[in-house]
Amino acid sequence: MSTKRLITAIASAVLLGTTAVALATVVVHHDSRVTITKTMPYFAGKVHSPEPACQSGRRVTLNAVEPGESVGSDQTNADGEWRINFQGEGVVHYFAKVKRRSDGTAGTIHVCKSDRSPVIAAP
Repeated sequence: MSTKRLITAIASAVLLGTTAVALATVVVHHDSRVTITKTMPYFAGKVHSPEPACQSGRRVTLNAVEPGESVGSDQTNADGEWRINFQGEGVVHYFAKVKRRSDGTAGTIHVCKSDRSPVIAAP
């Protein structure tokens, strides 16, 4: 076998092996739900999910409906709890948001879905 054919055969085998691993990857989607409450002087809540890995280490942002901007963020603890110290002025409406996150490598990839809490009014 010539060197050129040998290199082509090796490259094809590597490509087929890589494709087989990619085809064997399973993507699992998990629901997430974020809650929000106001307790002076902070906002708090929890990220709930049937998959424990989707609760801890999630970035939660606190957003004001008007003017439509983020006013703080926190990372959830092992139980999915978060807390952001924030004192707003006047009655403003707020909501919490958790972004989509995916973890894993070839084999199983866990996708934690994003969520937005209900809007609450807070002084």
